[in-house]
Amino acid sequence: MDGAFSRRSEGAPATRDRLLTAGAEELADSGAATLTVRRVARRAGLSAATAYKVFASKEHLLAAVFLAHLRSAPGAEPAADLPVEERLA
Repeated sequence: MDGAFSRRSEGAPATRDRLLTAGAEELADSGAATLTVRRVARRAGLSAATAYKVFASKEHLLAAVFLAHLRSAPGAEPAADLPVEERLA
């Protein structure tokens, strides 16, 4: 599902992780309204072009940051042995 927010799901995971970390930090520091992909890339030590190769837009980057945050929450992953109806509830 992470690939839905990335242009290149086969891209280097380390680059994607750096952008997600920098995006979360930038979001915490300045908020979504003033966050830019260029500033996130700079914070991650990457070029804006590299960031845009991984995330198509600011919105895609923010969605991936939020998804990563949700997935890191305790109990975020439902038990695989539960029926689908219970996993979605």
